[in-house]
Amino acid sequence: MKNHLLIILLFVAGGSVAQETTYKNLYGRIFTNFHHSIDAPAKSAFEVKRAYLGYTHYIDEQFSAHINLDIGSPDDQSVYALLKRYAYFKNAYLQYRQQNLKIRFGLVDNFQFKMQENFWKHRYIYRSFMDEHDFGTSADLGATLSYRFSPQVSADVGLMNGEGYNSLQTDNTYLTEAAITYNPYKIITIRGFYSMIKKEVVEHTFALFAGATIGDHFTAGAELNYKKNMRFNSGRNALGYSLYGSYDFDDHWQLFGRFDKLTSNRLPQDDTPWNLSGDGSSVISGVQFKPVPEIALALNYQDWVPWATNVSSDAYIYLNLLYKL
Repeated sequence: MKNHLLIILLFVAGGSVAQETTYKNLYGRIFTNFHHSIDAPAKSAFEVKRAYLGYTHYIDEQFSAHINLDIGSPDDQSVYALLKRYAYFKNAYLQYRQQNLKIRFGLVDNFQFKMQENFWKHRYIYRSFMDEHDFGTSADLGATLSYRFSPQVSADVGLMNGEGYNSLQTDNTYLTEAAITYNPYKIITIRGFYSMIKKEVVEHTFALFAGATIGDHFTAGAELNYKKNMRFNSGRNALGYSLYGSYDFDDHWQLFGRFDKLTSNRLPQDDTPWNLSGDGSSVISGVQFKPVPEIALALNYQDWVPWATNVSSDAYIYLNLLYKL
């Protein structure tokens, strides 16, 4: 804990410098909530799901350095994730930018669902589909290159360790990824993504996304995701889609909603899908209020309905809070 406090104090000290120059920037995010189950037996709790603390140093017009601390649990799926909090690096990279070219090296963001997350807009409430269902990690050790060919077309390529941002592998196995984005009109975004990594078998990930931003009020997105040989298990595939949208009445009030569906295939020797206990659908819907640009509160409904009849469903009312530094 002392080490964590020391790191935070160093970042805060950097923030005082940021007030004196336009070449340094301190930023942060806090995700917290209160939730109460609708189904019996009643369950409720206060949570701080995540806190991010980041620092960017713009060395000159081309070079910049970025550090982002993730204060949370490296494994949200763990039973103990709600009890333990760690500070670890989510990003730590050097960036070179020149006109339409951008290169990053270090602990960098992955490409597979960053754009979907931006259209969903509510990461503090619920993770994007691919993040939630283990289709990929949000960051990894490696290098990425992005290039904009024209106002309509851009592409990204990356070479990663493939183990995520909280693991380090030395087995000479790498994940390669590529994405292309097409904007046929100013309000329309279409993006395709592919990645592969080989161990005992080759794991493939495919994603297709389409989004629209209409005026200053309406945003919508749809994504289709496919994972082949999931977790390096030959023949075990997963398919899912996510639909989401939001409508801003003004600068303060917004309605939002989302629907997810996840399915898995049936292996030749089995009578049921291999991931039947994990397959299902979810609905998230609610209203968001922003008293000031740095704070957002959302009263919302969240559920998970499994396909397996012997697995119980979950339904909750949430009050989520986002604070942006």
